[in-house]
Amino acid sequence: MSIPSDFAAFSASLAADMPDELWPEALKALWYDGKGDWNGAHNIAQD
Repeated sequence: MSIPSDFAAFSASLAADMPDELWPEALKALWYDGKGDWNGAHNIAQD
């Protein structure tokens, strides 16, 4: 999975079980928040 180029692609990525390991940490945090996992997002953002 590559870095989403727009909101539609990012929204589609939420169907996956995990964000891509190659994504920047900030994007991973947004992904977890988009999945409703505030704690997961917060843990990444705090590192």
